[in-house]
Amino acid sequence: MVVVTFLKHLPTSELDVDLEEYADICLGLLDIPIKGGRIQSLHCLFSLYREFKNSQHFKNLAQNANKKRENIDRMEL
Repeated sequence: MVVVTFLKHLPTSELDVDLEEYADICLGLLDIPIKGGRIQSLHCLFSLYREFKNSQHFKNLAQNANKKRENIDRMEL
């Protein structure tokens, strides 16, 4: 019940922040540290995104979206 109450008070996607603050928010949500600098942290973020996008596991999930449910729950190589 506490989580539902908390989720009702989240801000909308229209944040009135500049680009640097927006990047900090995105990095913070994904728990990527900004110690080495914002550029390095953003590089880490986009590298992780690229790896997930090119992941064979997720490609198989997308290709099998129209197939039966039992084929989706396993990783195919």
